[in-house]
Parts: sequence; C-alpha cells; structure tokens
Amino acid sequence: MRIFLGSNLLKNGVSWSGFKGSLIFALGFYTNKALNPSVNTILKEARESLDEAKSLGAECIAHLDKLRETRKTMNHLKQLYDARTDELEELQRGNGVF
Repeated sequence: MRIFLGSNLLKNGVSWSGFKGSLIFALGFYTNKALNPSVNTILKEARESLDEAKSLGAECIAHLDKLRETRKTMNHLKQLYDARTDELEELQRGNGVF
C-alpha cells in the first residue's frame, strides 16, 4: 500500500493516479463530506426524520386512543362492580348477616 506524503508528492507532482490508492486521499473525501455535507443530503435526511417523527406521532396517538378506550371500559366495569357490591350488602343486611 502506498501513501503519498511530503517530498514524494513534491518530486512526482500531484496526479490522480498517485492519489487513487491513497488512504489519506480517501479520508479527505470522507471528512470533506462529513464536515461539508451537500444541501440535498441535508434536506433528504431532514425529510426522512420528519416523516419518521410524524409516523411515531400517529402511532403514539393510536396508543393513547386505545388507552382511553381501555380506561372507559375499566371505569364501566368498576361501576358494575360497585353496584353489585352494594346489592350484595343490601341483601346481606336484609338477611341479618351484618
């Protein structure tokens, strides 16, 4: 593996064929893209993030709706339980159990 640095570059000049196999050249491309991303890439990532956030929001709302329905059902069952408990107490009082 050849890495072109320092005096080797000055002697031979800078050419594409010399940089083709260079790790430093590849690293330069990577860091340039990481430090200076294109506007289209940023917009694409922002749209994807927004779409993901919207889908998560819709999923959260669906879970909340399900929770509200479960809560209503539990309140209804509790009312039935309380009513039956009151009836049982009345029957027991009538029979002289309490």
